[in-house]
Amino acid sequence: LPESEAETLEVVVQQETPAAGRSIEALELPAEAALVGAVVRGDQMLTPEPDRVLAVGDHVILLALPRAIPAVERLFGL
Repeated sequence: LPESEAETLEVVVQQETPAAGRSIEALELPAEAALVGAVVRGDQMLTPEPDRVLAVGDHVILLALPRAIPAVERLFGL
């Protein structure tokens, strides 16, 4: 792969960010460059179904290529 420097990120959904209260599908992450691997809510690890709505305090585990990092930062207020 020409861009094989994928990063694993863990972000926490904050109240005032675009990701809060939206489904994973509605985040519109670049499909070929970013992937939600899991959502951790409290002591439960949830599968990242497209219709899963992210709640404030959720920990979201993502795998992203460098070109997708700006979109992740924008959505999660990083």
